[in-house]
Amino acid sequence: MSTTPGAGADPGGTNPPLWLPVPALLHSVYEEGPFRACTVCRQSLDDGRFYQVAKKFEGKETILEMAICMTCAAGTSSEFSERSMSRLQRFYTQELKPTESPHACHACRTPRDVARGYEVAGICTRGHIVAPVLAICASCSERVMADLSKKTRDRYGEFFHDNFPGLPKELDLVPLI
Repeated sequence: MSTTPGAGADPGGTNPPLWLPVPALLHSVYEEGPFRACTVCRQSLDDGRFYQVAKKFEGKETILEMAICMTCAAGTSSEFSERSMSRLQRFYTQELKPTESPHACHACRTPRDVARGYEVAGICTRGHIVAPVLAICASCSERVMADLSKKTRDRYGEFFHDNFPGLPKELDLVPLI
């Protein structure tokens, strides 16, 4: 029997007190704090739904940020080709090695402070993060994007064009949704 308070009380990991608050790294620069609504459907994220925060950086500057609820994420990713989904799954399960710290790329281990750019993402709900923050450097992101089908790259481009008018077409982001 464990002597740790609350130990064993939440075998499924669904008890928010066991989760950590969303780290400042995943806060919105534009909203000056945690994201409040899904970037796509604009629904509140305060109702307990799970959502993903994704941010792209060049150096220390945030150049893109979004929060997307899992309903919108599933709708978008359902339009990706089977080949691309298989390749993304392989990347996430075989190449990414998440750690507790997002200070280096979780694929190649390049430190964030020396990478030319990087992306971070995390799954959140009710002001808490429910899994380690993922970090991917620009080089690994470009490699993953190059491995996706044209159909998927086109759909992903449409997603960003629809939700971020004026975003440069050459801005690649690993499909984290």
